[in-house]
Amino acid sequence: MAEIRSALAGVYEPGRKGAGSGDAPVTITEITGRDIVQLAAWPDTVGAVSSKAAKPVGVAMPSDTKTASAKGKTSVFKTAPEKFLIVSELKASMGDGLRETFEADQAVVTELGHSRTILRVAGDAARDVLARGVPVDLHPDEFARSAFAQTGIHGISVLCTRSGPDQFDLIVPRNFAVVIYEWLEETAAQYGYVVEEVGS
Repeated sequence: MAEIRSALAGVYEPGRKGAGSGDAPVTITEITGRDIVQLAAWPDTVGAVSSKAAKPVGVAMPSDTKTASAKGKTSVFKTAPEKFLIVSELKASMGDGLRETFEADQAVVTELGHSRTILRVAGDAARDVLARGVPVDLHPDEFARSAFAQTGIHGISVLCTRSGPDQFDLIVPRNFAVVIYEWLEETAAQYGYVVEEVGS
């Protein structure tokens, strides 16, 4: 099987960068090794699909479009009334498992993994960095762990979720990954930041 080339392969350079020295208040990490699948039901099947999908996915499907369901390395986002975005560890294909579970008149499964890049922004100043481009109140009182928003950074559509106390994941269309990565570097430079080795 051909190796999947990262959209950031030509620009991603781990190391300590930006202002200051010593420990940096921001880290940026590309997260790989994830399967990303969209599960789309119909208005009259979404209830049954939501219940039945929990078993192959391994996580209860979320009931609203603001909070993800998460367990281990699997997160599920309800991105529309009948649509779910499933991010899971890359293993036996999540897409195949869902296609075996549902007929086409119940739900449609679309593999999205190679078309998205996941960038993790963490650290004490992570929220300050993202606040310069993400038009969402990311304060933990308003945007708690597992909260997510389908938003934009300078007109580029991203899904932003709080994946830890001071940690956010951005799910970005592959063709805009370099633009978002370079924006993160430029914005984090004033604080000092570390680009970490690619993580999983």
